[in-house]
Amino acid sequence: MEFEYNLDNLKKASEFILKNSKNNLLLFSGVIGAGKTTLIKQLCKDIGVLDVVNSPTYSIINVYKSKEKPVFHMDLFRVKKDEIDDLGLLEYLESGSKI
Repeated sequence: MEFEYNLDNLKKASEFILKNSKNNLLLFSGVIGAGKTTLIKQLCKDIGVLDVVNSPTYSIINVYKSKEKPVFHMDLFRVKKDEIDDLGLLEYLESGSKI
C-alpha cells in the first residue's frame, strides 16, 4: 500500500495506517530526510509507546515500551543479508510485537 503524507496530515496518516494494517509488521521506505521517523513517532504515540522515539540509524534496532507489548523500530538500510540471523530478526518477527 502506498500513502503520501505531510506534516499537516501526520495524525490522519497514522490513523489510516493503523486502521488498515492487517498485521504487526510495517515497512517504510524513503530517502534520508523523507520523514519516516517523524511518521513512526506519530504511529508510536498513537499505539501508546511510553518511551522517546528516535531514529535507529546507528543502533539498527530500538525497543520501546508500550501499554501492551514492546515495539521494535528497525533501520535495516545498512544490514547485509548474511547479518540478518545475527540480529535475531526471526525472533523479533515471532514475538507478536509491533515492528
